[in-house]
Amino acid sequence: MPPLKTSAVLLLLAVAACGKATPPVQSTARHRVVCKPLGLALESVPAGFTASVTADVLRLTRADGAVLTIARGTGGQASADLTAAVTAEKARLLALPSGSYLGFVELLSHLGRGYLTRGRYRQGKVEMEEIRVFAVHPREPQRAIVLSYVYPAASSKQERADQALSVLAKVTGL
Repeated sequence: MPPLKTSAVLLLLAVAACGKATPPVQSTARHRVVCKPLGLALESVPAGFTASVTADVLRLTRADGAVLTIARGTGGQASADLTAAVTAEKARLLALPSGSYLGFVELLSHLGRGYLTRGRYRQGKVEMEEIRVFAVHPREPQRAIVLSYVYPAASSKQERADQALSVLAKVTGL
């Protein structure tokens, strides 16, 4: 066969091979979760979490009982006035059984300026800790979104804060 015809035959074989189905590749990335009523998506579910969507709440749970939710702000935490949301959060935590407010930090994310708060309270016989992140909704700038992460207080605080911020980094608007 002349070299040109050989190249053409090899090209046709290569194109035909590309069209064949290949077995799926196992990926370490977890699936995207969409919450249409909330107008948000979580680009991937972190390892160790199970995701579900109920009404307008995106919920991630862990086997150790920790629960992370993403929802629209309500009551004093509904508007894009994030400093008012932090003030309302302090009052909410102090009103809970054995509630204490451990403070806040201002943060900057792909969603813009936000605040992370942390507090403790008693739920039954268990002391719980809660991290909340208040940010402006990416598609509704007049509304706040609240990422709430509740876990047993004995857990690693730094690890839990890192997990909450990692989830926040994966939140996008629809």
